[in-house]
Amino acid sequence: MFLNRQDPAKCGSLSLFCEQLTEAIRSETEVSGARFHRAEHVKSVLHVRNIDLVEFSRFLDDANTQFGLANRKLLIALDEFESLDIKLGQRDEAGRPVIPEDLLAMFRTSIQSHRNLIWLFSGSHRIAKLKHAEWPSYLISVRTVELDRFTLEETSQLLTDPLAHSQLFKGTPNRPKFPPEFWGTDGLRRLHEAADGWPHLVVLLAETCVNLVNLKNVAAVTDELFLDVRRKAIVSGDNVMIQLLKNESEIPGEWDFLLGFRNHDALLAPENIGIRKSLLRRSLVTLEDNQVRLRVPLMHQWIRERSELLD
Repeated sequence: MFLNRQDPAKCGSLSLFCEQLTEAIRSETEVSGARFHRAEHVKSVLHVRNIDLVEFSRFLDDANTQFGLANRKLLIALDEFESLDIKLGQRDEAGRPVIPEDLLAMFRTSIQSHRNLIWLFSGSHRIAKLKHAEWPSYLISVRTVELDRFTLEETSQLLTDPLAHSQLFKGTPNRPKFPPEFWGTDGLRRLHEAADGWPHLVVLLAETCVNLVNLKNVAAVTDELFLDVRRKAIVSGDNVMIQLLKNESEIPGEWDFLLGFRNHDALLAPENIGIRKSLLRRSLVTLEDNQVRLRVPLMHQWIRERSELLD
Protein backbone atom coordinates (compact mmCIF):
# COMPACT_ATOMS: atom_id res chain seq x y z
CA MET A 1 0.00 0.00 0.00
CA PHE A 2 1.50 3.33 -1.12
CA LEU A 3 0.80 6.77 0.35
CA ASN A 4 2.36 9.86 -1.23
CA ARG A 5 3.16 12.41 1.45
CA GLN A 6 3.43 15.18 -1.16
CA ASP A 7 -0.32 14.95 -1.78
CA PRO A 8 -1.85 17.99 0.02
CA ALA A 9 -5.00 15.94 0.68
CA LYS A 10 -2.99 13.61 2.90
CA CYS A 11 -0.86 15.96 4.96
CA GLY A 12 -3.06 18.87 6.06
CA SER A 13 -3.50 17.66 9.63
CA LEU A 14 -3.02 14.67 11.89
CA SER A 15 -6.69 13.75 11.61
CA LEU A 16 -6.62 13.92 7.82
CA PHE A 17 -3.44 11.86 7.67
CA CYS A 18 -4.94 9.14 9.91
CA GLU A 19 -8.20 9.18 7.96
CA GLN A 20 -6.48 8.82 4.58
CA LEU A 21 -4.19 6.06 5.83
CA THR A 22 -7.12 4.23 7.40
CA GLU A 23 -9.11 4.32 4.17
CA ALA A 24 -6.07 3.18 2.18
CA ILE A 25 -5.52 0.20 4.48
CA ARG A 26 -9.19 -0.71 4.28
CA SER A 27 -9.09 -0.62 0.47
CA GLU A 28 -5.99 -2.78 0.40
CA THR A 29 -7.61 -5.48 2.51
CA GLU A 30 -10.30 -5.90 -0.11
CA VAL A 31 -7.62 -6.62 -2.70
CA SER A 32 -5.43 -8.77 -0.47
CA GLY A 33 -8.16 -11.09 0.73
CA ALA A 34 -7.88 -10.20 4.40
CA ARG A 35 -11.31 -10.01 5.99
CA PHE A 36 -10.94 -7.38 8.65
CA HIS A 37 -13.00 -4.86 6.65
CA ARG A 38 -16.01 -7.06 7.51
CA ALA A 39 -15.31 -6.96 11.22
CA GLU A 40 -17.85 -4.70 12.93
CA HIS A 41 -15.42 -3.34 15.55
CA VAL A 42 -13.16 -2.10 12.74
CA LYS A 43 -15.87 -1.13 10.32
CA SER A 44 -17.21 1.42 12.78
CA VAL A 45 -13.86 3.23 12.86
CA LEU A 46 -13.55 3.42 9.10
CA HIS A 47 -16.42 5.85 8.71
CA VAL A 48 -15.45 8.18 11.54
CA ARG A 49 -14.03 11.57 10.67
CA ASN A 50 -11.55 13.49 12.84
CA ILE A 51 -9.79 10.26 13.80
CA ASP A 52 -7.28 10.82 16.58
CA LEU A 53 -4.14 8.83 17.36
CA VAL A 54 -5.90 6.69 19.99
CA GLU A 55 -8.51 5.53 17.47
CA PHE A 56 -5.90 5.11 14.77
CA SER A 57 -3.69 3.00 17.05
CA ARG A 58 -6.65 0.75 17.87
CA PHE A 59 -7.36 0.46 14.17
CA LEU A 60 -3.77 -0.65 13.51
CA ASP A 61 -4.08 -3.22 16.32
CA ASP A 62 -7.18 -4.63 14.63
CA ALA A 63 -5.57 -4.52 11.18
CA ASN A 64 -2.52 -6.39 12.47
CA THR A 65 -4.74 -9.06 14.04
CA GLN A 66 -6.89 -9.54 10.98
CA PHE A 67 -3.95 -9.70 8.58
CA GLY A 68 -2.47 -12.34 10.86
CA LEU A 69 -5.69 -14.36 10.71
CA ALA A 70 -5.58 -14.08 6.91
CA ASN A 71 -1.92 -15.21 6.97
CA ARG A 72 -0.90 -12.07 5.11
CA LYS A 73 1.31 -9.06 5.68
CA LEU A 74 0.72 -5.47 4.62
CA LEU A 75 3.53 -3.20 3.41
CA ILE A 76 2.72 0.45 4.18
CA ALA A 77 4.95 2.68 2.05
CA LEU A 78 5.16 6.38 2.92
CA ASP A 79 6.87 8.30 0.13
CA GLU A 80 8.53 11.70 0.69
CA PHE A 81 8.24 11.13 4.42
CA GLU A 82 10.41 14.24 4.98
CA SER A 83 7.25 16.30 4.53
CA LEU A 84 6.11 14.99 7.92
CA ASP A 85 9.10 16.73 9.47
CA ILE A 86 8.01 20.00 7.87
CA LYS A 87 4.56 19.59 9.41
CA LEU A 88 6.15 18.90 12.79
CA GLY A 89 7.69 22.36 12.58
CA GLN A 90 4.51 24.14 11.47
CA ARG A 91 1.91 25.52 13.90
CA ASP A 92 -1.84 25.95 13.55
CA GLU A 93 -3.80 29.01 14.69
CA ALA A 94 -3.75 27.76 18.29
CA GLY A 95 0.04 27.38 18.20
CA ARG A 96 -0.05 23.57 18.12
CA PRO A 97 2.04 21.50 15.69
CA VAL A 98 0.14 20.62 12.51
CA ILE A 99 1.47 17.09 13.00
CA PRO A 100 2.39 16.26 16.65
CA GLU A 101 5.49 14.28 17.54
CA ASP A 102 3.17 11.66 19.05
CA LEU A 103 2.66 10.37 15.51
CA LEU A 104 6.32 9.32 15.42
CA ALA A 105 5.86 7.53 18.74
CA MET A 106 2.92 5.69 17.19
CA PHE A 107 5.12 4.65 14.25
CA ARG A 108 7.72 3.30 16.68
CA THR A 109 5.11 1.33 18.63
CA SER A 110 3.59 -0.15 15.49
CA ILE A 111 7.00 -1.08 14.05
CA GLN A 112 7.96 -2.87 17.26
CA SER A 113 4.66 -4.61 18.00
CA HIS A 114 2.71 -5.20 14.76
CA ARG A 115 4.35 -8.19 13.11
CA ASN A 116 1.92 -8.23 10.16
CA LEU A 117 2.33 -4.54 9.27
CA ILE A 118 5.58 -3.51 7.60
CA TRP A 119 6.43 0.19 7.39
CA LEU A 120 8.58 1.59 4.58
CA PHE A 121 9.70 5.24 4.70
CA SER A 122 11.22 6.50 1.46
CA GLY A 123 12.75 9.86 0.66
CA SER A 124 15.72 11.67 -0.80
CA HIS A 125 17.20 13.14 2.40
CA ARG A 126 19.25 11.51 5.12
CA ILE A 127 17.37 11.18 8.36
CA ALA A 128 20.05 13.21 10.15
CA LYS A 129 19.01 16.21 8.02
CA LEU A 130 15.49 16.31 9.48
CA LYS A 131 15.24 19.17 11.94
CA HIS A 132 12.02 19.10 13.93
CA ALA A 133 12.23 15.80 15.82
CA GLU A 134 14.75 13.18 16.90
CA TRP A 135 13.79 10.84 14.07
CA PRO A 136 16.55 8.26 14.76
CA SER A 137 15.17 7.62 18.25
CA TYR A 138 11.68 6.99 16.89
CA LEU A 139 12.84 4.86 13.96
CA ILE A 140 15.49 3.03 15.93
CA SER A 141 14.11 -0.35 14.78
CA VAL A 142 14.12 0.68 11.10
CA ARG A 143 16.94 -0.43 8.84
CA THR A 144 18.38 2.06 6.37
CA VAL A 145 18.75 0.96 2.75
CA GLU A 146 20.59 3.40 0.50
CA LEU A 147 19.77 3.07 -3.19
CA ASP A 148 22.72 3.82 -5.44
CA ARG A 149 22.82 4.68 -9.11
CA PHE A 150 22.03 2.07 -11.76
CA THR A 151 24.75 -0.27 -12.86
CA LEU A 152 25.22 -0.69 -16.61
CA GLU A 153 23.43 -4.02 -16.34
CA GLU A 154 20.45 -2.40 -14.61
CA THR A 155 20.29 0.41 -17.18
CA SER A 156 20.40 -2.15 -19.99
CA GLN A 157 17.64 -4.22 -18.41
CA LEU A 158 15.40 -1.19 -17.96
CA LEU A 159 15.88 0.09 -21.50
CA THR A 160 15.51 -3.25 -23.29
CA ASP A 161 12.74 -4.78 -21.15
CA PRO A 162 11.05 -1.82 -19.38
CA LEU A 163 7.86 -3.71 -18.49
CA ALA A 164 9.54 -6.82 -17.10
CA HIS A 165 7.98 -6.28 -13.67
CA SER A 166 4.67 -4.78 -14.80
CA GLN A 167 1.62 -6.55 -13.40
CA LEU A 168 -0.16 -5.83 -16.70
CA PHE A 169 2.17 -8.22 -18.50
CA LYS A 170 2.82 -10.73 -15.71
CA GLY A 171 3.26 -14.18 -17.25
CA THR A 172 2.97 -12.76 -20.77
CA PRO A 173 6.00 -13.29 -23.02
CA ASN A 174 4.77 -10.75 -25.61
CA ARG A 175 5.31 -7.60 -23.54
CA PRO A 176 6.82 -4.64 -25.43
CA LYS A 177 10.62 -4.63 -25.57
CA PHE A 178 13.40 -2.61 -27.19
CA PRO A 179 16.22 -4.54 -28.89
CA PRO A 180 19.70 -3.29 -27.92
CA GLU A 181 20.21 -2.20 -31.54
CA PHE A 182 17.45 0.41 -31.13
CA TRP A 183 19.76 2.46 -28.88
CA GLY A 184 22.54 2.51 -31.49
CA THR A 185 26.05 1.08 -31.62
CA ASP A 186 27.12 0.66 -27.99
CA GLY A 187 24.13 2.92 -27.31
CA LEU A 188 23.18 1.45 -23.95
CA ARG A 189 26.66 2.13 -22.56
CA ARG A 190 26.70 5.61 -24.08
CA LEU A 191 23.38 6.53 -22.52
CA HIS A 192 24.34 5.01 -19.17
CA GLU A 193 27.61 6.92 -19.03
CA ALA A 194 25.99 10.23 -20.01
CA ALA A 195 23.67 9.88 -17.01
CA ASP A 196 26.26 8.14 -14.82
CA GLY A 197 23.48 5.68 -13.94
CA TRP A 198 21.27 8.27 -12.20
CA PRO A 199 17.82 6.65 -12.59
CA HIS A 200 15.93 9.87 -13.32
CA LEU A 201 18.51 10.99 -15.88
CA VAL A 202 18.61 7.55 -17.53
CA VAL A 203 14.83 7.74 -18.01
CA LEU A 204 15.06 11.37 -19.18
CA LEU A 205 17.55 10.47 -21.91
CA ALA A 206 15.69 7.31 -22.92
CA GLU A 207 12.38 9.16 -23.18
CA THR A 208 13.99 11.84 -25.33
CA CYS A 209 15.54 9.16 -27.56
CA VAL A 210 12.17 7.53 -28.18
CA ASN A 211 10.51 10.88 -28.88
CA LEU A 212 13.13 11.93 -31.42
CA VAL A 213 13.22 8.53 -33.14
CA ASN A 214 9.46 8.78 -33.62
CA LEU A 215 9.62 12.43 -34.67
CA LYS A 216 12.34 11.85 -37.26
CA ASN A 217 10.87 8.50 -38.35
CA VAL A 218 14.14 6.59 -38.07
CA ALA A 219 14.73 3.03 -36.92
CA ALA A 220 17.40 3.59 -34.27
CA VAL A 221 19.39 6.16 -32.32
CA THR A 222 22.35 7.34 -34.40
CA ASP A 223 25.43 9.21 -33.14
CA GLU A 224 24.10 12.46 -34.60
CA LEU A 225 20.66 11.90 -33.10
CA PHE A 226 22.12 11.27 -29.65
CA LEU A 227 23.81 14.68 -29.70
CA ASP A 228 20.39 16.19 -30.33
CA VAL A 229 18.96 14.00 -27.55
CA ARG A 230 21.41 15.45 -25.04
CA ARG A 231 20.67 19.02 -26.12
CA LYS A 232 16.94 18.52 -25.72
CA ALA A 233 17.24 16.51 -22.51
CA ILE A 234 19.03 19.28 -20.61
CA VAL A 235 16.20 21.65 -21.57
CA SER A 236 13.35 19.36 -20.56
CA GLY A 237 15.37 18.38 -17.49
CA ASP A 238 15.77 21.95 -16.18
CA ASN A 239 13.73 21.31 -13.05
CA VAL A 240 15.54 18.17 -11.95
CA MET A 241 18.94 19.75 -12.63
CA ILE A 242 18.03 22.83 -10.58
CA GLN A 243 16.88 20.61 -7.73
CA LEU A 244 19.88 18.26 -7.74
CA LEU A 245 22.57 20.86 -8.35
CA LYS A 246 21.38 24.15 -6.86
CA ASN A 247 18.54 23.54 -4.41
CA GLU A 248 20.38 20.74 -2.61
CA SER A 249 23.52 22.88 -2.30
CA GLU A 250 22.79 23.86 1.30
CA ILE A 251 26.27 24.92 2.40
CA PRO A 252 27.21 28.56 1.67
CA GLY A 253 29.51 28.61 -1.35
CA GLU A 254 28.57 25.12 -2.56
CA TRP A 255 26.52 26.26 -5.55
CA ASP A 256 29.10 28.91 -6.45
CA PHE A 257 31.74 26.17 -6.51
CA LEU A 258 29.65 24.11 -8.92
CA LEU A 259 29.29 27.12 -11.20
CA GLY A 260 33.06 26.98 -11.66
CA PHE A 261 32.44 24.04 -14.02
CA ARG A 262 30.91 26.45 -16.55
CA ASN A 263 34.39 27.10 -17.88
CA HIS A 264 36.50 24.24 -16.52
CA ASP A 265 36.58 20.46 -16.76
CA ALA A 266 38.31 20.17 -13.39
CA LEU A 267 38.72 22.38 -10.34
CA LEU A 268 40.96 22.34 -7.31
CA ALA A 269 39.20 20.72 -4.38
CA PRO A 270 37.39 23.34 -2.26
CA GLU A 271 39.15 24.41 0.89
CA ASN A 272 35.87 24.18 2.78
CA ILE A 273 35.79 20.58 4.01
CA GLY A 274 32.02 20.74 4.44
CA ILE A 275 31.52 21.60 0.76
CA ARG A 276 33.90 18.84 -0.29
CA LYS A 277 32.12 16.23 1.83
CA SER A 278 28.69 17.38 0.65
CA LEU A 279 29.58 17.16 -3.04
CA LEU A 280 31.02 13.67 -2.57
CA ARG A 281 28.06 12.52 -0.48
CA ARG A 282 25.65 13.77 -3.15
CA SER A 283 27.59 11.75 -5.78
CA LEU A 284 28.10 14.86 -7.90
CA VAL A 285 31.88 14.80 -8.17
CA THR A 286 34.98 12.63 -8.14
CA LEU A 287 38.11 13.62 -6.24
CA GLU A 288 41.58 12.58 -7.31
CA ASP A 289 44.93 14.25 -6.65
CA ASN A 290 43.07 17.23 -5.15
CA GLN A 291 41.26 17.68 -8.48
CA VAL A 292 37.47 17.67 -8.53
CA ARG A 293 35.49 16.69 -11.63
CA LEU A 294 31.74 16.44 -12.19
CA ARG A 295 30.95 12.76 -12.51
CA VAL A 296 27.73 13.16 -14.55
CA PRO A 297 28.38 14.40 -18.12
CA LEU A 298 24.76 15.48 -18.56
CA MET A 299 24.97 17.64 -15.44
CA HIS A 300 28.20 19.21 -16.69
CA GLN A 301 26.54 20.01 -20.00
CA TRP A 302 23.59 21.59 -18.21
CA ILE A 303 25.85 23.78 -16.06
CA ARG A 304 27.72 24.95 -19.13
CA GLU A 305 24.69 25.62 -21.31
CA ARG A 306 21.72 26.25 -19.00
CA SER A 307 22.81 27.37 -15.51
CA GLU A 308 22.78 31.04 -16.57
CA LEU A 309 19.00 30.79 -16.24
CA LEU A 310 19.55 31.18 -12.49
CA ASP A 311 21.83 34.25 -12.67
